[in-house]
Order: sequence, then C-alpha cells, then structure tokens
Amino acid sequence: MMERPRVMVNCALTVDGRLANPDFSPLEISCIEDKKYVHMLRASHDAIMVGVDTVIHDDPSLLVKKEYFKSDKNPIRVIIDSKGRSPKNARVFDGMAQTIVITAEECKEEFPNATVIRAGRGRVDLAKALQFLKKEGISSVLVEGGGKIIYSILRAQLFDRFRVYIGPMVLGAGPTIRAVGDSGGESSASTDKYIPIRLRLCDVQRIGNGVALVFEPENNNG
Repeated sequence: MMERPRVMVNCALTVDGRLANPDFSPLEISCIEDKKYVHMLRASHDAIMVGVDTVIHDDPSLLVKKEYFKSDKNPIRVIIDSKGRSPKNARVFDGMAQTIVITAEECKEEFPNATVIRAGRGRVDLAKALQFLKKEGISSVLVEGGGKIIYSILRAQLFDRFRVYIGPMVLGAGPTIRAVGDSGGESSASTDKYIPIRLRLCDVQRIGNGVALVFEPENNNG
C-alpha cells in the first residue's frame, strides 16, 4: 500500500516557460477551458497544496469556484510553510474550507481557522507531511505551486502525475519566475539542483488555444 496520497502536480506556463510576472504578481495564463478543467481537478481531489510564497504573493482562496465547475465540495487546503510566514489575514484562513498548515518543528506560529502540523526540523519534510495527510484519510492531493514546492515534489519523486498547461503567451524580458524553481527552504529534497528530473509523457491535450502535457515519473511502473 502506498504510504502517501496520490499526488498530481498542476501548473500553467507561458510559451517561454514563465509562471508569473517578474515582480511575482499573478499572470493570467490559463484560458477559460483550462480554468474549468483545473477547478474540476480541485473538486476531484481531497486536498490542494501550495507553498507559503503562493499564499503571500497570490492570496488564493483555493476553493472550487462555481463559475468554472459546479460542486458542493471544496478540497482541504494544505499550506507548506516552514517558518510560519503566512499572513494571518490570507484568504486560506477565511473558514470557508478546512485548512492545514504544515510547518517545521521549531515554528511556534498558530493560524486562524487552521490546524497546524509540524513535520521536519528546520524545514518541512514533504514525505512526512504526505504520510500525515494519508493517515488523516486524504487519498489524493493536487499541488498547484509555487515553483519551490513543485521542484521539491518532483525532485523527491513524491508525485504520480505532472500536468503542465502551456498558454499562447510570451512574456519576454525580465527575471524568470519558473514553474519548477529552487527548492529553497520548503523541502527535504536533494540539494543537488543540476541532475535532470526525468519524466515520461503520457498524454497531450489541446485546450482552447493552448496545450496541456501530462507526465509521470520515468521510473513509474504502475
């Protein structure tokens, strides 16, 4: 039996590989068809996971929006936040859905309308965090970013599917905010950033004027 939930990573990129504007502000990449698909994914997963930088820069609600997909179910919101930096007035703490903050053992922060779990010393141990979620009855997790969390999940081989929507847009100049970024302080993954993470392409979908590529780990035998 798998010791963690099934994990799907999802993100949207420009043609030149950008995830966000150079100032970290959100970039509207997904078309309406992709937004509908992503909200269907949210409704079909037990939990949705993001890192603290996504909470700080995007302030997402992480709810299933009825204009994109009609559902009475919202996923449990899981925030990976090693140092307790999430703003306490962030929308993920609005009480509209269950929220879990996973932080490092040294962090003493508490958050409104949220359960705080401590997993790992110095920074969150993602393998332990996922094992905890499995024990809590969570069987599927949708990871939506940001780049540090995506990198960490991929590097540690803690995923089953990696879906990338490429929108018809080129951002061009400015610093690159990558979909798969440096692991930073939010991961227990290897610090060797230069070994490629090899994937196997398992599906290609044309969505609106963009395309979605779906990958699985290269060594996946299931």
